[in-house]
Amino acid sequence: MVISKLKFHLILSSLLGVVFLGSCGILFFRKVECRAPELTSELFWFQGNNESSFSLISETTGEEKLYILKDKWYSHREQYFSDSGCDCHDMSAQLLEGGRDSIWTVNELRYVERNKEVITESITFVFDGDHYFFSSTNSKITLTTEALNDSEIESKLFSRYGDDAEVKLGKGVGILHVIFPNGEKWERKNAVIKPISGIEDYRFTLTTCD
Repeated sequence: MVISKLKFHLILSSLLGVVFLGSCGILFFRKVECRAPELTSELFWFQGNNESSFSLISETTGEEKLYILKDKWYSHREQYFSDSGCDCHDMSAQLLEGGRDSIWTVNELRYVERNKEVITESITFVFDGDHYFFSSTNSKITLTTEALNDSEIESKLFSRYGDDAEVKLGKGVGILHVIFPNGEKWERKNAVIKPISGIEDYRFTLTTCD
């Protein structure tokens, strides 16, 4: 009987707590609407449709590597329920292939309700059998401006901690140059500013979180 009374009081206290919080404007398991998807880091990616081509040239040997834009996708979460462990979560990626080489760019954006979003960016190179990884967690990011073909563009430099490796991206252009840990530098051939691709140009999906 004592246990039954204890359970009753616990249940009653919980119900009263929910009523009290509800009267204060605090509701559990509310449906939270996420902000509309928008492009952020993608502005500095390669622009153009799938099968567009881009080249990098070795500053040392003059060797040229041709890359083809194979895929770009964007996933967006429209809503979630509070107190469920979920959040607003958008991801996007772009893949370029050049023979056995490839370049991956990935952007991840997360936030809870009206809080400021946290953005994580990364660029991965598969280059002559080696892997090189640049990200907002292992690199210092510097935003500046860059002169390009008598125009001025915004640029973003990833300087990796612990070595001299770096990669520079230009808004509306994509990779401007990359320096690998061995000091080898590859520059973009015939870099031009292109119109920014809209989200509708990405392979777009909606995600849920239960």
